[in-house]
Amino acid sequence: LTPKDPSVQFALAQTAEQASDTPTALAAYRRFLVLAPEDPTAPAIRQRIKQLEQQAKTSVSAGG
Repeated sequence: LTPKDPSVQFALAQTAEQASDTPTALAAYRRFLVLAPEDPTAPAIRQRIKQLEQQAKTSVSAGG
């Protein structure tokens, strides 16, 4: 209902991550950064994106 609300994107990202839906989590975290690039949590979210991307690469190379 409110796709331009950064807090909604953050909540979606966390929920997707808990459900092991990495593509959705990454997309929502990236959308959050577009909507709120100066948010105090932005550096931590950028780091989390890097971690999830690395996990996704490892999972793919391991056949998962």
